[in-house]
Amino acid sequence: MKRKRFLSLLLCAALIFALLPAAPAASDPAEFTFDVSEGNITIQKVGDSVLQVVYGPAPQTTTAPFLETQEITIIGTTTSYGVKVESGVKAKITLSGVDIDRSISGGCAFDMTGATVELTLAGVNNLKSGFANAGLQAPSGAKLTIGGEGELTAIGGSQGAGIGGGELGSGGDITISGGTVAASGGSDGAGIGGGELGSGGEITISGGMVTANGGDWGAGIGGGEGFSGGEITISGGMVTANGGDWGAGIGGGNNGDGGNITITGGTVTATGVLNAAGIGGGNNGDGGNITITG
Repeated sequence: MKRKRFLSLLLCAALIFALLPAAPAASDPAEFTFDVSEGNITIQKVGDSVLQVVYGPAPQTTTAPFLETQEITIIGTTTSYGVKVESGVKAKITLSGVDIDRSISGGCAFDMTGATVELTLAGVNNLKSGFANAGLQAPSGAKLTIGGEGELTAIGGSQGAGIGGGELGSGGDITISGGTVAASGGSDGAGIGGGELGSGGEITISGGMVTANGGDWGAGIGGGEGFSGGEITISGGMVTANGGDWGAGIGGGNNGDGGNITITGGTVTATGVLNAAGIGGGNNGDGGNITITG
């Protein structure tokens, strides 16, 4: 009799718990959407496990736990406001129809110095920065991955890369696996890689349609003026790289060597200008270590 009563109570308890709403799993991602046309967006770390987003002309704050799985979508029309992901932050960000122009007001359209960002492209996006800044600033110490099915045009200000380092800044760890990406450096900056007096950093392209145009004295993909290409690996995608005057298509900027360049796949077109190699060193630069297979 006692056993039957115990089983009945157990069954009732099970039914009650089944009717209660399920608690969210700790690993579930938190998702937020912000309109950049409403104001600057700053994504920062609070403590060890909370991501905070501050945005708007008048500061507004949203916080979310689960730093590693944070998902943020940024939308907006043409604006002079910018996006900043602070150093130490890891975040998954989708750009959807964003058009940021800071070429006149100055500053950086999208600055992720010291951060780790998995960037997904949706729709058509444009980033244009002012003097000494990259269009999408991912310098040494930053880790950037670009994918998705959308488009991105990134234009650096004078002395900045299209994607990579700003003035005196080498490129960070930059990986492109999808999307349509067009990057143009300002004077002395690479299309993708280093800003003025900065090396290419570590650049990996495994997919997507990528066009990179160096500013005068900068490489299409690789070093800015005076520096080497760094570590460049291309294994897939359709890649077109054009050096600015004195810069290699893929490799060193003016007076910079090619660095370590490995091409194992994809469709690659590289053009250097004025004594610079298509693949290798810029004007007055050594060829570097070049491996091409497939």
